[in-house]
Amino acid sequence: MAKATTGKQLISAAWSALKQDKELMILPILGGIFAAIAVAVISTAGWIAGAFTSLQTDGAAVTTTQKAVSFTFAFLVAYASTFIALFFQSAVISGAMQRLDGGNPTVSSSLAAARKKIGPIMVWAFIATTVGLILRALSERGGAFAKIGSVIAGIAWSVATFFVLPIVLFEGVNSFAAVKRSAQLISQRWGTVARTNIRFGLKLFVAIVVSFGALIGGIVMAITSADRGTGVSPAVGIAISVLGFVLLII
Repeated sequence: MAKATTGKQLISAAWSALKQDKELMILPILGGIFAAIAVAVISTAGWIAGAFTSLQTDGAAVTTTQKAVSFTFAFLVAYASTFIALFFQSAVISGAMQRLDGGNPTVSSSLAAARKKIGPIMVWAFIATTVGLILRALSERGGAFAKIGSVIAGIAWSVATFFVLPIVLFEGVNSFAAVKRSAQLISQRWGTVARTNIRFGLKLFVAIVVSFGALIGGIVMAITSADRGTGVSPAVGIAISVLGFVLLII
């Protein structure tokens, strides 16, 4: 019975920690902003260098150099976004660990803790990006069996590496050892991990459906009432859509 309630207890503990350290929620937002900026800068540089236009030659010959430039910029975009996401995830994890150790984490202290592990984070980001691009290439260039195989391999990789980031941060091992350690933890805690993710995933799905429904429903209500000039005020529909948008962000 204790094992069956572990997932619920984990979610409750996470929610309690979040309420104590609400300021840490700024970290994922910052990660999204910096990732968008990095992707925009690298993509612009790639566009100027002709990296992406070379992929749209409509049957014209593409030189080896053009392919190399295109793949280089594509990798840089993927790597930059992956690294930034992992860095800010590391900051959140570090803040959570500070709280569990009895400290009082802040955005600054969480970022400082992540910066101390920036080297291992960069290495893991490189490995994760490389594996992801290889699986994508196999899916796009292979046949039906290759697509199915790449999907299965992608799922297996995601499951096996579930705990890699915290292991890299707190156990002081390299990325390859962390993958092995993560797989061991998954095999030992598979039931707990699965139940926790399913339990949280269902709640998150319902929250997203409700929020998205409010957003779209409010827009439709505002447009309909404005066209007809009768019934509910368009302001009500706008207010509902804004509420739905805010809930989606949350």
